[in-house]
Amino acid sequence: MSTVAPTPAGLPTVSAKINYAGEIHGPARFDHMDATRTNVAWDPVTVDIRDARPLRAELSLDREGFVLLDHDSVFTGAAHPRELADAYLAHTTELIRELTGARHVAPQSTWWNVLIRSTAPAAGPGKVTPGPGRFVHLDYTADDAYLFADEIRQASGGKIPADGRFVVYQAWEVLSEPPQDSLLALTDGRSVSLTGARPIEHVIGPSDVVGNVFASLLVDADPGHRWYYFSDPTPDELLLFVGFDSADPGRTNVAHTAFDVPAAGRRQRPRTSIESRYFAFFD
Repeated sequence: MSTVAPTPAGLPTVSAKINYAGEIHGPARFDHMDATRTNVAWDPVTVDIRDARPLRAELSLDREGFVLLDHDSVFTGAAHPRELADAYLAHTTELIRELTGARHVAPQSTWWNVLIRSTAPAAGPGKVTPGPGRFVHLDYTADDAYLFADEIRQASGGKIPADGRFVVYQAWEVLSEPPQDSLLALTDGRSVSLTGARPIEHVIGPSDVVGNVFASLLVDADPGHRWYYFSDPTPDELLLFVGFDSADPGRTNVAHTAFDVPAAGRRQRPRTSIESRYFAFFD
């Protein structure tokens, strides 16, 4: 396990149950098309999740692997956020370019890159919004990260060199006002070792469509994981974290999962959030 600085004392903390990888027989598979071919199992563990809001000025993408940013959301006042997907991707792409100094930044090219999730009931028949991902995971294997990066390089028409460092950044922000009933928990990326992660294949559509079959990593329970969240996020805040870094793939592993926020006597609102992924290329 990587060396991690001691957890700062005195941070507000909640306890919540999260799902680590359980006992799985054979290669792990999550088939959204045929449930009979899914063989995942979970190991529910109660963990302490510290509020990183008091630390936000000290956090670093290069150290912990995540930061919380203020930004002018393109969704302010929008009744139909999905219709603003292109503006959202352009806005976040430029934000990442300015923040990191990357030479070239591009959204991941899969059709499902912009994903809205919600804990609210469906708005009507046939209107299904995915719920939060309630299991501890890392979204990229090295093979898939390089595959997606190569697709972006090829589409650039030679503007992006065939080699050189690239980093995957994942963006997450709420569309609903606080207090929300569910939020995103992340680990200090230095506290998670890839020796405690195992690949899982996801099938979300016909295999002849690019992006319908991909792999991620499930994570085994480890008391050394340092869990954080940001309390009461607002729609003008954006959470950015490292999904993969080709310069040192095993150094920063920001495992993450949704968790139910203890109400503590407050009347909570359903959480609606939007997420997306970006590839930043450096010299």
